[in-house]
Parts: sequence; structure tokens; C-alpha cells
Amino acid sequence: MTTPEPSIRTTARQVRGALARRSGRRAEAWAALWLMAKGYRILGFRLRTRLGEIDLLAQKGRVLAVVEVKSRTTLERSEERRVGKECRSRWSPVP
Repeated sequence: MTTPEPSIRTTARQVRGALARRSGRRAEAWAALWLMAKGYRILGFRLRTRLGEIDLLAQKGRVLAVVEVKSRTTLERSEERRVGKECRSRWSPVP
């Protein structure tokens, strides 16, 4: 049994996915550099938890920053989507 040739659509989707992952990693690196310039120490990148993934974990003094990095092509587009209430509630401290 031979495997079928990948369709053009599948290949295009894979290329877009690879470009998006590379863009995301680049945005995370820039965010880490910005945080370090502000005096934060980077504790981890792309950390997996049972609740999801943390893009950056940073610390400055007694402040622990859990960072979700969002990358947009322009500043106008950056306002289109932000971290929503549902995502924020998953990461909020438990009393």
C-alpha cells in the first residue's frame, strides 16, 4: 500500500503553520529581551502545565510575571484580539 501524495492544500497549510510558529518564537524572543531590559530575569520559555502553555515566565524582585505573547503585524491589529476573560480566569490566583 502506498501513501497518497500530499495535496497542495495540505502542503500550504503546513507551510503557514511553520511560518506562524517561527513568527511566534521570534515574538517570544523579543518579549524576553524587552523584559530583560526592564530588569526581569527569564525563568522559562514555553512551559507546559495542566492548564495550558505559558509563553514566558519572568521574575523581578518579588514579582512573578506569567506572560502570554501575542504577535500582530501592526499596532492597529494588536487591538483586535487580546487575552480574553476565559483565559485570564484560568490563570488567576486561587484564594
